[in-house]
Amino acid sequence: MEWTLLIVVQFVDDALIAGCRAVKQWFIDNIKKHLTIEHSEGCNGFLGVDIVQDVSKGRVEILIHDLIEQAVQRFKTYCDGVHPKNIPAPASAKFTKASDEEHAIAKKLPYQKLVGVLIFIAGWCKIECQTIVSMLGQHMHCWSKAHFSAAIRALMYCYGTRHRGICFHRGSSNGVKINELWSMSDADLAGDESTRRSRTGKIVMLNGGAIIAKSHLQTVIQLSTCAAEIVALADVALDTIGLRHILEELDHGPTSGTIVYCDNQSALAITRQMATLRNKSKHLDMRTLKVREMQAMGFIETKHCVTREMWADIFTKNLPEPSFAKFRDGITGYTPDLVITQQESQALFTIIFRAA
Repeated sequence: MEWTLLIVVQFVDDALIAGCRAVKQWFIDNIKKHLTIEHSEGCNGFLGVDIVQDVSKGRVEILIHDLIEQAVQRFKTYCDGVHPKNIPAPASAKFTKASDEEHAIAKKLPYQKLVGVLIFIAGWCKIECQTIVSMLGQHMHCWSKAHFSAAIRALMYCYGTRHRGICFHRGSSNGVKINELWSMSDADLAGDESTRRSRTGKIVMLNGGAIIAKSHLQTVIQLSTCAAEIVALADVALDTIGLRHILEELDHGPTSGTIVYCDNQSALAITRQMATLRNKSKHLDMRTLKVREMQAMGFIETKHCVTREMWADIFTKNLPEPSFAKFRDGITGYTPDLVITQQESQALFTIIFRAA
């Protein structure tokens, strides 16, 4: 038998197997010697996620509409009369900790179960809901009716857009070749009103769709937008390096540095050794040096993009509908022909040098 690559993805007692037919059959035959298994040709779903393949068009779409419909039925009592919105949360919506009185009124509402369902949905396919779900997840131990209503709205948004998931396709994306990564990072300084921690938004794209999409609070309070952007940039750069290693193992290793977009010129200047950050702490110094190291080794290439095209902004705050729709369609692969505008400002670099 001529050996070739075999990919096995396993979760508990469910597994996906990808490879040439002969090697797959060899694997199945050997597994059957030890275990009783059921298997079928093709792949239509995995762990409740529907997988729609169109080989002729080189397109794979992952959806989760059945689970979303089941979730709406599960919380039907609270969803009745709530119509799906075009965005999962009002623009600029933020949430503060519930008071004891507010929690006492809302404690019988199934908030934790509802947010748990949303975490699963947003983690698999409805990645554009990561921001609102992350915000609501901060109040799992003390919530109010306002928190619960926001969670119901997010669920109904998912219901209204349940036939959209993430679409991957064969061909270039944002001018990047097939099986080539590119990524983006952004940060919202002091975005959390309770802790004043900044929120990181990051995405890593491959073949038209996001394979990493995350919205989370940074662990340390930052004192400037530049510092918060450096933390986000280092975060997504490390994720990118890990994925590069996986692609190398799959015999699709990158041939050049992976593009990492950032919309903050100061952060780019500092991580390119073109300027310094005053009063930097140890954790910022380490992140700055690490990003510089990764660039020097040719693993990543940082580039600037204009803020209006920073797709990762969808993971730093709740956006108004026009921006939300544009960025959502970009990260989910439904507008594969979009190209990020790159813009460098030497004038800003000069200002930074003089200030330093």
